[in-house]
Amino acid sequence: MLHEGKICTSRYFIISGLVRSFYIDDKGNEKITQFAIENWWVTNVESFIKKTPSAMSIQALEKTEMLTIDKEELERLFFSIPKLERLFRIITENMLIATQRKNDIYLQMTSKNRYDDLVKHFPEFSHNLPFHHCLYF
Repeated sequence: MLHEGKICTSRYFIISGLVRSFYIDDKGNEKITQFAIENWWVTNVESFIKKTPSAMSIQALEKTEMLTIDKEELERLFFSIPKLERLFRIITENMLIATQRKNDIYLQMTSKNRYDDLVKHFPEFSHNLPFHHCLYF
């Protein structure tokens, strides 16, 4: 969906499947920053808004059906349907809240505890998400 170094030109809405965003650190290790499942949005917000090369990749981990919307089309819709802009602001705010929670809580946990916490709060992941992906989350 998105490769490191490319500009993120779309927002992705997951209809079905499982997606991850990740980057490769200086030692060559994958660092997963987000998982996305059915009815979730995923994008690289910084690359999407600033039109700069992405520092991360977005990859489907299984067969995934999604909707995409590019920046120009989204801006056109915001202009013609002002309430849609408010909806996307709320979606983006919720993404920020989730990121802050992850940073505040998950970075203090072991990989196993992060996996257990993820499955506890989002049981729909337990059927799709192999544990080995969580070692880097």
